[in-house]
Amino acid sequence: MKNANLWSLLDYSKTPVDIEIDIENLKDFSLELYDFAKILQDNFNKEDLANFYYNVSYLHLVLADKILSRNNNVLGLYEPLSNTLVYNNKSSHVNLIMFHELFHMAGTYLTPDAIYSGFWVRGLNKFKKVNIGNCLNEGYTQLLTEKYYHSETRENSEHQSLASAYIMAMYISISIEQIVGREKMGKFYLNANLKGLINELEKYVPLTEIQKFLIISDTLYQMCFGLGAIINPRKFKQYFKEINDFCIKAYMQKLELDLVQGNIDLKTMEKLMADYIFSRVNEITYWHKEHEIFGIADLKKCLDEVWQEGFLSRKLSK
Repeated sequence: MKNANLWSLLDYSKTPVDIEIDIENLKDFSLELYDFAKILQDNFNKEDLANFYYNVSYLHLVLADKILSRNNNVLGLYEPLSNTLVYNNKSSHVNLIMFHELFHMAGTYLTPDAIYSGFWVRGLNKFKKVNIGNCLNEGYTQLLTEKYYHSETRENSEHQSLASAYIMAMYISISIEQIVGREKMGKFYLNANLKGLINELEKYVPLTEIQKFLIISDTLYQMCFGLGAIINPRKFKQYFKEINDFCIKAYMQKLELDLVQGNIDLKTMEKLMADYIFSRVNEITYWHKEHEIFGIADLKKCLDEVWQEGFLSRKLSK
């Protein structure tokens, strides 16, 4: 793949930070932060919260009527280098915004060469043009936010409109979580370990395909937030099909390997396969029109390729 600097950044050595805080002390600082910290402690292993404990120990919280950003609709922002969380306290869903940004903070680790935040890597200094994993990172951050923030529901229209900004990225993140598993996915995220996630996916698909998936998903994410889906709908559809192809192939390889190893039986495999396949997004609305982007013909082609490449076909052909 192009840009060797990008992939070399993932092979960093993390220096363990042995720090833990008493979250009761956060009550005087911010009740929202205390609630967030309690959710982390109740739902994740202590060893996966090292980044959170370190960052929260010197976190800067800033209230702002308006956040300076290229996107005027931004209501919250986490800046890793200064460990600062800025949020608009006049928003009706300010707590939800805070949770999203706090998850970013909880999964951030800095080195002299890069920012590692969840599944996002951004180079610094001589690597400053390097950037990967933004789509997967934003999608999974919002997925965690919606799962653990209980004061709002999907039925709330304001909450739904906020979440819709990440709907494509969330869809991709859910697809990957089903392949990797929820516990491992959360562990990789909180430890800012994109490399670990890639290693896990390599059990089912080649590294070059994983790298391509990350690049395409980031491009697709940028197109969703801009006018790319409107200006170049053909390319938008093609990228989306490639994302679906990748996820289906990886998941099918996982199921076939589980079957061969005796972890599941054929009936279970068939059910899991059907559930995953029919959870694929097959159309999307943009410019007030619905467009098919992954139809029956695309699905059939993808499944034919999976069968030809998969463990089962090789095993049965012997």
